[in-house]
Amino acid sequence: MSQIELVDQNNNKVGHIDASDFLPKAKFDKLLVAEVVKYQLAKKRQGTHKTKTAAEISGGGKKPFKQKGTGRARQGSSRAHHMVGGGVAHGPIPRDHSFSLSKKKRKNALKGLLFEMLTNKVALVVNEFNLDQIKTKKAKILLNNFFSQAVLVTKKENKNVILSMKNLRFYKWLPPEGLNAFDILKYKNLIITQDCLSDIKERLQ
Repeated sequence: MSQIELVDQNNNKVGHIDASDFLPKAKFDKLLVAEVVKYQLAKKRQGTHKTKTAAEISGGGKKPFKQKGTGRARQGSSRAHHMVGGGVAHGPIPRDHSFSLSKKKRKNALKGLLFEMLTNKVALVVNEFNLDQIKTKKAKILLNNFFSQAVLVTKKENKNVILSMKNLRFYKWLPPEGLNAFDILKYKNLIITQDCLSDIKERLQ
């Protein structure tokens, strides 16, 4: 039975949590996680890339030079695809890059990833994470007790911590409902406060 260490905000062990209770039937699937990350990145793409075809470029209505006698290949328009300043053949057009992926797959990928990270100690559960004032330096010192870079998951009510983390380059705050595979893998480590576990468990059921 896998155990997850419970620590305080100074990274001292204060207990443990049963991983199977928090994440029942979790199974890490590397390919599924990769598919979910690809899904997230595809949704972020704007898809506004665009090039003009020969029909969309102004000019080119007149034949650039006469048909015969110049020794050059005949041309019908200066805006043809092979001409300098001409249109682009088969260029990109605005499109939606997103694709559908079932909620079940997304939940299973995140559940498996959390289980893998927590049992391999690249993710931690903290009994509490609080600051008495908004102070970026204090937040960095506390976070450095755990990892040099990480995602911190706390409740939205934890305003001092959230505002103190805004200017930290190697750390990111997320609420339990915003936890996602892409950010976890980007920052490599994860810190979850104990009061968020029930919200995450409910979300992944």
